Amino acid sequence: MPQEIRILPIRELKGNDVSRHNPYAYTKYPVCGFDPELGDAIPQCQISVYDIPPLCSNYPYHYHENSTEIFYILEGRGVLETSTGNHPVTAGDFIVIPPGEKGAHLLRNASFSVTLRYLDFDAVARTDEVYYPRSAKKGIIYRDGRPNEFLRDGKPVDYYDGE
Repeated sequence: MPQEIRILPIRELKGNDVSRHNPYAYTKYPVCGFDPELGDAIPQCQISVYDIPPLCSNYPYHYHENSTEIFYILEGRGVLETSTGNHPVTAGDFIVIPPGEKGAHLLRNASFSVTLRYLDFDAVARTDEVYYPRSAKKGIIYRDGRPNEFLRDGKPVDYYDGE
């Protein structure tokens, strides 16, 4: 847990180019949560700012079994793909994504030229199961330093396999 109150100006957050696997690309700016670089171990939540380049998504279509995600669109516009269809989102919108199949989603930047920036606040479980219905994969997400696992039919696969 943090030992003191911190004020973190968004312009001073350190970004990590986490993914560059077409059509998935993003820069993640961790604020708090389980992140060894931050020196934090906050088991209840994980907060980050994401930048998604034009016409990209940050993650494949998926849902969490044990975590709720809350997005707040800071800049740009996008499309939230869900099991009920595609929903336009724009700066000023909150998106609340429950755990379970009804929370399956993919956030895509709909712009040809402007970055989509959003705040991601997750109420997380220490270990989470993430399902990728379009590629028939299951992910086991560990928030204790262990490497995450991605499986299809019980066998290890690459994160982007089938995407």
